[in-house]
Amino acid sequence: MSKEKQTVNSGQLEELKKLACNKIRNWAKGGKLAKHKQLAYILLKWKEWGQEEEVNDFVNDMIKNDEGLIDFIFIFLGNITRYRGSRYRENIDWRIYKGIGKLVDLKEIEQRIRKIFNSPDFAQLDDQKKLAIETFLNAIDGKIQDSSYGVDKI
Repeated sequence: MSKEKQTVNSGQLEELKKLACNKIRNWAKGGKLAKHKQLAYILLKWKEWGQEEEVNDFVNDMIKNDEGLIDFIFIFLGNITRYRGSRYRENIDWRIYKGIGKLVDLKEIEQRIRKIFNSPDFAQLDDQKKLAIETFLNAIDGKIQDSSYGVDKI
């Protein structure tokens, strides 16, 4: 982008990132961040902006128990709607956004997710959380392979 078209210069951009990081930090401390609809995106940006230790602390705190781990997996669940055939039949394919691997050790949480999946408590979860767990395991097992839309085998 040419300098004439820039709305902010690089120094101002860095200042905006610092302000955003402070806001995210305050949300994390106040409990608001964990409930945000765009939590996955915010965590990835927060980490990208150089706050890796704070992001790691937040994520580790969030996933320390099974309920938090399930909620964490759920924030990376998304779908792709495809239209096939001459009658535009709609198919919805569920995926786990591969950015999850930038925030956690997938092998470490895989073991915990499999344990949850095989436990009697799994049946008690709501359908969306079951879907997130099943989709995560399918992605890990290579049953989901689609490199389009930034999602694929994680």
